[in-house]
Amino acid sequence: MLPKQFLLDECKNLKSVLQETLRFDYGLEGSKDFYEECELRLTFITDEIEQAPEDDVLNLRRCSAQLDQLSKLISRIERSSISEYSWPFVCAFKDITQNICKENKAISDSEDPKIHVLSEGGLSSYKIYAEQIDRIPGKRRILTIVFPRTLKHFVLLHPILGHEIGHAIFKMTNHQSVLASILNNELFTPSANFSTQDTISAWVFSNTAPEAVQKQVAFLNTNGIVEKEFFTKYASLPAWLEEILCDLLGLLIFGPSYIGAQCNLLLGMEPSGLYLSKTHPPTALRINLVLNAAKALGYDSIVFDKDVAPHSKAFWDGVNSLIQPSDWFNVFTEDGIKNTLTALQTYLSSFEKTLYPIHDKETIQQLSRQLFKLIPPVGNCYNAEGEPDCKEVDFRHILYAGWIASEFDPQNLNFAMVNRLCEHGIMQQNAISLFANREK
Repeated sequence: MLPKQFLLDECKNLKSVLQETLRFDYGLEGSKDFYEECELRLTFITDEIEQAPEDDVLNLRRCSAQLDQLSKLISRIERSSISEYSWPFVCAFKDITQNICKENKAISDSEDPKIHVLSEGGLSSYKIYAEQIDRIPGKRRILTIVFPRTLKHFVLLHPILGHEIGHAIFKMTNHQSVLASILNNELFTPSANFSTQDTISAWVFSNTAPEAVQKQVAFLNTNGIVEKEFFTKYASLPAWLEEILCDLLGLLIFGPSYIGAQCNLLLGMEPSGLYLSKTHPPTALRINLVLNAAKALGYDSIVFDKDVAPHSKAFWDGVNSLIQPSDWFNVFTEDGIKNTLTALQTYLSSFEKTLYPIHDKETIQQLSRQLFKLIPPVGNCYNAEGEPDCKEVDFRHILYAGWIASEFDPQNLNFAMVNRLCEHGIMQQNAISLFANREK
């Protein structure tokens, strides 16, 4: 069998698999949109193969790669089950990311992205499979969000997806150049240690680095990797810089709850925070940056009433205790961080609901007090006449209140209980918001 005929047979196989998916609904919104998008892509690929001469190996190789990616996509969606993830969180997450994840194309209106969810094993499972629309034969982006199976109900940790959606956003051509320019001009260029590839390599190999880092550098040296070759033979500079961008995007999308999630998850997987990864800068540097950014944003500046204040203070004292005091970890200037945040805030604010809405004292206190009483935190209370007073509450404020409540009474209100209460609160808040907006 010649390659062209083999690929055409594979198109038929994939069409059969795709039709099989119609027997089931995946996710809350069913599989109709997913099927139509995948069918469009398969039709395009099939036509390309049929029109290609048998000796057009480059075009046939490209079509083979597209078939492979489409097959993997369908397989991921088939593994999606609503019983394996927190659907209240996913619904809220879709709502705040839908606008920024739309594709802007000159030949047609933007298409809403199609989002599916699945779970995998391991704490490092959090990820979003993102597509670059200019590299696929389709009209809309399909995002597959992955949660760790063991953390299904731990919604206080799910804000780490703010970082992962940052990667998806950065892959979009209509965002990439703007975000890269902000980061380079405002954060990296003013930094003496992160302005160029050479200065970053010199920082890594510096004799002021922590002992654990210096031991890793010595090991690299024994394997023939010297300072000038750190980013050519070992690590990826673009990957390191993208991780820093996505940390800041995660913070600006989810607010204080992102800090709790990042600190616990990253240090849970790599407790020293000093490992020199090929794809990620040291965790301790990232945590220092995010906590300094949170301070610049004033996230910890609200003074709560006496029943909430001690637990808010405990949360912030806990995360701030993770800051590494050595100058080696503080590679970015205070003005650079502030200017970067301002530019990113301005950009994100043009996409409805994406930017974290700054919390107010009264809302966070109400939500926290509900949690202290083992009540799901929602925008609902009773007025003097005994009538329900319903208001909209952003689910990210529920998550922040959850982190405060996690410091309230760990013996009788443990972390798992707080997470379940917050998950139920997010679900109930959706109904309350619908009720509050019934006359609008």
